[in-house]
Amino acid sequence: MRSLITGASGFIGYHLVRRLRAAGDDVRCLIRSGSDTGFIKFSDVEFVYGDLNDDSGLVRAAEGCEVIYHLAGRVRAVSKRDFLAVNCDGTQNLLNAISKMTTPPILVYVSSLAAAGPSGSEPPKVESDVSVPITDYGESKLIAERLIAGFCSRVPCSIVRPAIVFGGADRMNLDLFRTVSRLGICPVPGWRARTYSWIHAEDLSELLRVVAIRGERVDANVVDGVNPSGVGMYYASGDDGTELSEVGKMIGKSLGRRGVFTVHFPPLTMFVVSTFYEVKKILTGKNVPYDWSKAIESKNNWCCSAQKAKQQLNFKITTTIEERIQETTNWYKEKGWL
Repeated sequence: MRSLITGASGFIGYHLVRRLRAAGDDVRCLIRSGSDTGFIKFSDVEFVYGDLNDDSGLVRAAEGCEVIYHLAGRVRAVSKRDFLAVNCDGTQNLLNAISKMTTPPILVYVSSLAAAGPSGSEPPKVESDVSVPITDYGESKLIAERLIAGFCSRVPCSIVRPAIVFGGADRMNLDLFRTVSRLGICPVPGWRARTYSWIHAEDLSELLRVVAIRGERVDANVVDGVNPSGVGMYYASGDDGTELSEVGKMIGKSLGRRGVFTVHFPPLTMFVVSTFYEVKKILTGKNVPYDWSKAIESKNNWCCSAQKAKQQLNFKITTTIEERIQETTNWYKEKGWL
């Protein structure tokens, strides 16, 4: 297939480009001017320069494509407005552009578990659960999903909600690997164990491709944030949940460390640190690694189940999280990031 990837210069885009090339797809990337394309600069990958605010660029990029993988989005922002401008307005612009095409391509939207909200003490999230985001980022992703549902009669769309994504080229989780590497500790927020679902970017990329080929498409039920049947939506996860301390131990093992100590940070410490960064963000107008939103997120469990993708699409992950962590460590070392 001929595929277009928005946000291709990002971490997940790097893995998706490689996966689609391996599958024999013709790959086109929508690239913003000034983006670092070093990891995806292949002779058989076409670049179209533009962004989600460039209507003519979007039409030009989508022309002739059968599938669009919409990865472009903002994960960190100074304000809610910044999240909405990219994650919602950008998605709206893309939908407007492709809905006018004679035969609109399939749109596979990469959302986030954050759109659903935390699992708390409940079982892992499934597609039919009510969505209750607790951060501006999560709310912006849910709004984007609603926008997509509003176009479902004109554009065939599917939504994929990944758990925590990790792998080579990932900078979001790099600090955890570095902390384990340099200090031999795994920081855990709060006094209780925190459990998260994880998925490697290569496994996520394969699921995105499978969803594009034979996945369900969204219907309008998700407009109000409630999707009783979960039609057209899939959670992407390699497990139903692993404690952060266990992940830290796996990272330590991949680095050849004999032991990794779990260090619990009291809620007061988390509040003080997040407040410091929140003030810094306001004063400088720049993104920070840990603000109030991150503090709120870190107090919860974030787990989801990929059972639907397994049963309906026969999607299987045969590599363990421990093996994927070893691969990630090897990538970081090879590139000099660790």
